[in-house]
Amino acid sequence: MLHSDTRSALLVLLGAGAELTQDDLSRRLGISVRTVRRHLTALAREGLVTSRRDGLLKRFRLDPRGRPLPPLSMRLTEAEAEALTVAALAARALLAPTPFATPLAAVARSLEQAWLAEAFSFEPETESNLWDFEGHAGPVAPFDQVLFRTLLTAVRERIPIEAAYYTASRQHLSTERRLHPLGFHVRGGSWLLAAWCCRDYRVKDFALPGFRSVRLLTGMHFDPPKDFDLHLYARDRFRAVAGDDVHLVRLLVTPEAAPYFHRKAYHPTQQIEAEHPDGSAVVSFEVEGLDDVAAWCLSWGAKLRVLEPPALVERVVGALREAARRYASS
Repeated sequence: MLHSDTRSALLVLLGAGAELTQDDLSRRLGISVRTVRRHLTALAREGLVTSRRDGLLKRFRLDPRGRPLPPLSMRLTEAEAEALTVAALAARALLAPTPFATPLAAVARSLEQAWLAEAFSFEPETESNLWDFEGHAGPVAPFDQVLFRTLLTAVRERIPIEAAYYTASRQHLSTERRLHPLGFHVRGGSWLLAAWCCRDYRVKDFALPGFRSVRLLTGMHFDPPKDFDLHLYARDRFRAVAGDDVHLVRLLVTPEAAPYFHRKAYHPTQQIEAEHPDGSAVVSFEVEGLDDVAAWCLSWGAKLRVLEPPALVERVVGALREAARRYASS
């Protein structure tokens, strides 16, 4: 096991800005070259240390993102420490595909080590045995972390991008797609980029696994659409990728399913329009696009029936008929 104190001392040395060899680090830390190599290998795997060849020597330096920050002077209450511990566990599943996963795990370990001497009513090092957040939003599709970093730079610095993007629903690869990235949001386990599409002249969602290449159009700058609010934009999406039009969806849910709609709002616009003596209910939403709401309706099986719009009724009925046909022919 790698000692956290040695790791911290090594990071401090590299954080001073010099490029050091393994021998330099071994001499200054008073440890073997083999131990230094093990630490450097682990840090490089986490993206905290980079290296370059200088003749026969290999020099190491700290990646800017790995630079140690001054220690926090704040003191946490036990309730805050408990909340932070559970939050880190909850974030692991959501952030697993991103470059934030490794630093998050590292800071969680650091907090556990720092709190070992504290007398808490809970044990930070064993909290992971009590929680499971892997299925909170469905399986998270993996995506390229280098592309993610490029997109994050574009979002933060408002730099337009040119991208090659694969649309899975149409099995189509579009190249030289020019976008103005506005922010990220997650729906149903899908990481999405909200971006102004210069081809369609509107804000659209792009699933991160769909990006095949991204190029920053450096030297250029964009302003977000007037009054654009990422949180409002994401809230109004039913599930993942939105369509073009707004639809009023009305559903008849069975007595078995109605309690779920009383306890949970599946969409911000959800309303229970009517409750019948047998326990069934009529529920309505206003949604953008029918693709995802159709799949969601089908996931309920016989527990609900679509009343309107007719286009959604047609989609659901068509899917059920095709499923029945396939079962009949098997």
